Amino acid sequence: MAIAPRNPEIKHNLGVDNGSFGTLLSLAGIGSAISLMFGGHIVHRVGPRPVLTISSTLVYAAIAVMPHLHTAWIFAIVNIIMGACLSAYHISINGQALRRQEETGLVLIPKLHGLWTVGALTTAILAFAVTSQVSLAWHIDVMMLLIWLRTQVSIWKMREDFFSGTTSHDGDTAMSLRTLFAAFSFEPKVTFGLVCVLMIEFASTDWATIFTKEQIGMNASLSILSYILFMLSMIFGRFTIHKLLQIKSERYLIVRGPLIGGAGFIGLLILGNFIAPTHRTLGFLLVLLAFIFGGLGCSHLAPTFFGIAGRRSSLPGSVVVASLGLVNGILIFFIKIGISWIAQATSVLFALLIPGILLMATSLVAHLGRDEVLAK
Repeated sequence: MAIAPRNPEIKHNLGVDNGSFGTLLSLAGIGSAISLMFGGHIVHRVGPRPVLTISSTLVYAAIAVMPHLHTAWIFAIVNIIMGACLSAYHISINGQALRRQEETGLVLIPKLHGLWTVGALTTAILAFAVTSQVSLAWHIDVMMLLIWLRTQVSIWKMREDFFSGTTSHDGDTAMSLRTLFAAFSFEPKVTFGLVCVLMIEFASTDWATIFTKEQIGMNASLSILSYILFMLSMIFGRFTIHKLLQIKSERYLIVRGPLIGGAGFIGLLILGNFIAPTHRTLGFLLVLLAFIFGGLGCSHLAPTFFGIAGRRSSLPGSVVVASLGLVNGILIFFIKIGISWIAQATSVLFALLIPGILLMATSLVAHLGRDEVLAK
């Protein structure tokens, strides 16, 4: 996520328009889909430790190279490799967490999601602090080196805790086919809800800083604030949702959260963009408020839909996660490309309205949620 706040500079280095840049970013989904299809079987066979070591090294190397690239097709190749390795890392660390969760009885997966958001926010704050002082290459290269070293130390410290791979190859092909079949026949309503929710996260990552810089006219440092506030809102929502569920039902929150968050995001974004040419500061503040609404509206929904999928499916949890991940990855890949070319043909504002509308559409599958409140 370190590269996301500085997307405007990456786009400038490549010398491409909004449509082409969004398409290039979307190509990471190709590598991700490949990992989601085969990565789980590799981790099962060799264990998570070697996969974590290799995939983290390649991810950080790919990101470190990006600030130095000025050719679109090379960036595309690097991004596909990065997407594949990032998904392999995701499969490994979540597979390890699922195993530890079963062994200890502790709830670990939601904490991992929360910590990911904290990490994304931390990198955005760092980018905000150094963008006006440090070049893109120095920022990313030094950061990737330090994170790589810390990651390898963490992997080494956990060496006794990783589960071991299996030497048995029996059923590998059958399991791959079953996983693929499950992916494409999985609950369409759950998939619809999850894709609608995730799009505003991906769109904010790709376009928030570009929108604030190019259309509102803020400088490189201040433009990152829209992304920072979006992530802060998500953190707040994810760490407080359990309290709301003790007051209102899951179904109620799936209805109200997306409608309020999506409507606020769309309305404030349009108003801020309209006011900015004559009152730039006020327009900027309205845009920041729009991203706060968007972050709050979507914050709790992705974990909620994963929970719903687990309750409604007889498949093992790992297969449910892989199935949803594969289908979502494919659908989001095409939607992101569509958003990119809408941004090119019209403006980034119109492109961002699409994930806002999709967020509101999430309320259409609210009936999937529980209708009772949690016990205090």
